[in-house]
Amino acid sequence: MKKIFKILISSVCAAVFALPLFAGCDSSDSGDKNGDEGNTNPTPEKVDYAGQVHLDLDDPSTKKQEVKVRLFIDGDTTHFDPLSNVSDFAATQNYIKARYLAVNTPESTGTIEKWGKTASIFTKTQLESAESIIVESDDDKWNIDSTGERYLLWIWYKPAGADDYRNLNIELLQEGYGKGSAIVDSRYEKEANLALIQAQNRQEHVFSPASTVDVNFFEGEAANITLRELRFHAQDYEGRAVRVEGTVVARFSNSAYIEDYDEEVGTSYGFSVFYGYNTGKILDILTVGNRVSVRGKVTEFQGTYQISDVDYDRFEPDAETNTFLLDEETVEIPFKVTDAKTIVNGTGNISAQFEVYDEELGEETLKTFSIDSREAIMSTSVTVEHLKITRMYTTNNGGDSDGAISIYCVADDGTEITVRTQVLKKDDKSPVTEADFTVGGYITVKGIVDKFTDKNGKVSYQVAVHKFANIECLTA
Repeated sequence: MKKIFKILISSVCAAVFALPLFAGCDSSDSGDKNGDEGNTNPTPEKVDYAGQVHLDLDDPSTKKQEVKVRLFIDGDTTHFDPLSNVSDFAATQNYIKARYLAVNTPESTGTIEKWGKTASIFTKTQLESAESIIVESDDDKWNIDSTGERYLLWIWYKPAGADDYRNLNIELLQEGYGKGSAIVDSRYEKEANLALIQAQNRQEHVFSPASTVDVNFFEGEAANITLRELRFHAQDYEGRAVRVEGTVVARFSNSAYIEDYDEEVGTSYGFSVFYGYNTGKILDILTVGNRVSVRGKVTEFQGTYQISDVDYDRFEPDAETNTFLLDEETVEIPFKVTDAKTIVNGTGNISAQFEVYDEELGEETLKTFSIDSREAIMSTSVTVEHLKITRMYTTNNGGDSDGAISIYCVADDGTEITVRTQVLKKDDKSPVTEADFTVGGYITVKGIVDKFTDKNGKVSYQVAVHKFANIECLTA
């Protein structure tokens, strides 16, 4: 199969006409601002509303906390670690999942929307270069949203060399990287509204004409590739549309895990497919055991690549953008026996060669790619045998993951490995708890290779288990 993947980005010039914001909002909006003496309706000078609001560190009517970034999620969600008063966030495992107040940026993790990745890059760029970051509540409490896990916050950052903090929420609004969300009666309602109206009038980003190009949003034809190739150089397809084939080996946490056996090298390669909150036919297609053809966009989420933005148009079942069923429930899931050491420590880098399109040469060339052996088996099914349980931890932070168990184990060769369960149920629908296992006892597990990044940025590889039946308690 040829694998030609050309990225064509067309430059689009759009004439942008802006309307005045409010009478009296900007007394300098008359005269020749753009050097165009004949223009009777020049674009008003852009106002920096994010710099007009000021952080009052001594104001007792709000809670404030200096933080450092733990994990970037998207344009309006970031995870932070508090630099003090850690116990204030004990209910959420001592860190802060921040959902930005007043702004809603386009999606860039599950469903992929235009300007979503661009907004995410903007947020990451501003915070990565900041000398200091402070989160502020809207009142005198740390308010949590309906998920039970995310704090509703104003985000302030001090740029390198600056004296004052800037409000990132309002900056996202004034740059047009998001639409307004629950601005009314919020602490900085006036400036947030002015920033939003200005972005609308100037037709910035999400308010720009439909023909405006977002260089971080791919709208072209999908590249047909194998899971093996995608696994070896997923970064080259990030944000791009791909079509892959594989067998569904597991489904949990709004994702299906598909796997394909490569006869050339005698190894299976897997990938996660995030279907989000889609319902109906697509879930029938993504049933465990089915062989499927999936089309979506490659995205990075929490340090792992996945295929997102998948869908099924039931009104047009033959649409080329659909996910398709190839064979129904005919494949036995491999769950290949794999040493804990291979998962946790790896065996070094491995290499593979693929034909890729070289834009400079205008033709396909053979290129060698090298990845960590642990990355090569990410999202694939494995069986890990005879693990001794050393301790356990059950998530209890008020969110959807309450009841999930981290089972810390040691293999016969001394390798320490974590088995992370989903929220599991027994056949009688009762919850699986730590009482169903014994510290000092042994288990054999079937699961999916996954990885976890802690607050210090340390990455560890583990096994994710999605069914209680996939954990066998051993007598010795």
